[in-house]
Amino acid sequence: MSVTLKQILLDAKRLSNRLKEHDSAADHLLSQTQTVYKQIDAMKQYTEDLNELSESSGRPHAALVAEIQKENKVLRALQMENAELRAALEDHQNAIELIMSKYRQQVTKLMHGRSSDIAKEILELYRKEYAQVIDNQNSKINEMASVITYAVELDDDKHIKEIYNQKDEEISRLTVENQGLRELLSISRKCGSSKPQTVEPKQEPAEAVEETPAETTAVPNSTKEEADDDSPDLDVSCDFNTDPSKYMKTIKKDTKDPNIRNFKQKKLKGLFEKETGDADDEW
Repeated sequence: MSVTLKQILLDAKRLSNRLKEHDSAADHLLSQTQTVYKQIDAMKQYTEDLNELSESSGRPHAALVAEIQKENKVLRALQMENAELRAALEDHQNAIELIMSKYRQQVTKLMHGRSSDIAKEILELYRKEYAQVIDNQNSKINEMASVITYAVELDDDKHIKEIYNQKDEEISRLTVENQGLRELLSISRKCGSSKPQTVEPKQEPAEAVEETPAETTAVPNSTKEEADDDSPDLDVSCDFNTDPSKYMKTIKKDTKDPNIRNFKQKKLKGLFEKETGDADDEW
């Protein structure tokens, strides 16, 4: 009969379970034996105590009293020794307290005597350290003040330059406009002006005049005449019956600046519309 592997495993498992049961039973038996040993020891002690009591009961009372008296003498001697030791300990503690109090007094006197010297040394060290710190801070503050002053001066110079640049731009613009108006006036005179209209001069802002008197004086004398000639509408009569575009061609040919050229063309167109009453968008 062949034994299969499965049967072998089942048998091994069954045997292992039995071994576990046997181990648990053995542990239980060991615990029981320990309790039994304890009970046996207790019984032995009990029997010994009973034997001692029986022996003492058989002794005479005089022997018991003598033993008790001996024990009382030993106890009294021990109590006296304890009292002496307690008194010695108290004396020792009192002596130590007295010594420590004297030591504290001497230490406090010594510290009070040296405290003034130590305080002076500490103050001197702090004074030196803080004096160095104050000197460093003063040098830094002076450097910062110089830098700030230099920055303010640069800012003021920049602001003044901006004002001068604005004034120069205004003067150049007025000069260009004046030149354009003069050229238009010369063209209108060539064509034959009938009745020139008086024109109010173009006034500059009051702030510009008040702030830069030196710049206004530096402008040539012709600026007054140019301001008098700055007219948005010139009442002139030119011969526009032939071909007005020839005047436009003349302006384009003689004027290179596009701003002045556009300004002249607008003025000429306004003159043409005013004289003829006709708006021609082609030219």
